[in-house]
Amino acid sequence: MSVAHSADQGGRQARRRTLMQTESQLAAGEEAQHLLSSAQKPSDHDTSFSTVQPTSHGDVALPAHSVSSVVPAGTADHVCPPFPTGFGEGESFNGRQCSISDSENLTLNPGMEGRGVLGRIQVNGEKILRQLKAHWILVCFASVVASLVISIPIGWALRLRPFQDAADTGEPGLALHATLISVDPGTGSMTIDWGVNVGLHSCQDYPNATINLYFDQNLLRSSSCESGSPSNNRPSVPVFSMNMTEECPWDYYGDSAYFRTDIAIGSLPGSTVQSYPFDVYYADISMYTEIPNNSTLVPVSITRTGGIAVGYSTILTDLEPGTSVIGNTFKSKLTITRGLVIRLYSVLIVLAIWLVTLAFLATCVAVVFLGRPTSAAVLALPVGTLFAFTQLRSTLPGAPAGFGADIDFVGILPCLTIITFCSVLMILVFLYRNPESWRTSEDKDQEKYPSNSFSSEC
Repeated sequence: MSVAHSADQGGRQARRRTLMQTESQLAAGEEAQHLLSSAQKPSDHDTSFSTVQPTSHGDVALPAHSVSSVVPAGTADHVCPPFPTGFGEGESFNGRQCSISDSENLTLNPGMEGRGVLGRIQVNGEKILRQLKAHWILVCFASVVASLVISIPIGWALRLRPFQDAADTGEPGLALHATLISVDPGTGSMTIDWGVNVGLHSCQDYPNATINLYFDQNLLRSSSCESGSPSNNRPSVPVFSMNMTEECPWDYYGDSAYFRTDIAIGSLPGSTVQSYPFDVYYADISMYTEIPNNSTLVPVSITRTGGIAVGYSTILTDLEPGTSVIGNTFKSKLTITRGLVIRLYSVLIVLAIWLVTLAFLATCVAVVFLGRPTSAAVLALPVGTLFAFTQLRSTLPGAPAGFGADIDFVGILPCLTIITFCSVLMILVFLYRNPESWRTSEDKDQEKYPSNSFSSEC
């Protein structure tokens, strides 16, 4: 009887377990039905979903987090919710057929709604990028046009200006027109062509006179006017003599009133040619006029300037404001600097050289010391770059010949040294291993202890 009682009790426990399993399966099925009905409701906006992580409940697989991360771009009728185990895309569940076309899928980033503004910006940026890729011809054409429209006006605005800043005093006498020809910091001189002009008032005030024009001989190079030993005496040889008898009839029988001078230039402290492209120079101009055996004062002034010394910007200023023209004397100062476009170009060239050098240095460290793979063609680039750097240095306008300027010590020489060592190391790496493959820790151990290597084949 005890045996029958035990059997009856065991049967009841088995039926109870079966009933509990059936109830849990029914509850899981109802939950799946609830998810299915909620997925069929229309939605006005796309929803972000994360990847399905199924959790087993008997014979039913339910998602642990949320529905699929792939959502169709159309209406909600195309949305396929998670299905019980054994059901998938294209199969029917509870009388509903699920079919999703790959062209209609819209992959959304998980958690986009939680990111708020950043998520929307990222989505909008991706849409814009897709539009740009779709219309790549228009994008290329717009880029070319924008480059021309921006670059040409900037270059025109930064072009070198002609020698200027002279003011016409309007006084009778000799009016000089200065044309800048060249500036040579190496010889410490600048060349200027002068044109002498007299007006109607000068012909009336100084008829039949000879007006001599004198320059300060110590401010001129020897090629301009030969003289004896230097002194602070008055110059005895004029640089130009204006015969008013020949000039005033304007009959073109006399020689042209032109002459050339080579004026000495000096550098300001700390801005010599070694400071290229930030060197600054100056030149003093001192002249006066005189009529032989006559005490009449003839005014002289520079009324017009022009000309360009390639690579330089020249400005004419007073030694002291309002003191350039005093009686029959004229004193002024020329300030000479490198053009703005020259300075910008030199700085950009040095920056480009440094960027290339740092890129090769990073590549050398990654390949030689960290064992990262790279193409063999890349390893040969530093050798050619050594010669390219010297060619770039020679393109700097007006740079001193050879090496020795500050720009060489700051940019060229350090970069050449770094590139040289990188070239040597990246060539020697071929002697020990193949730089185009990974160098793992096992490879390093095998290179260090070759006798410990063994084959794992059975």
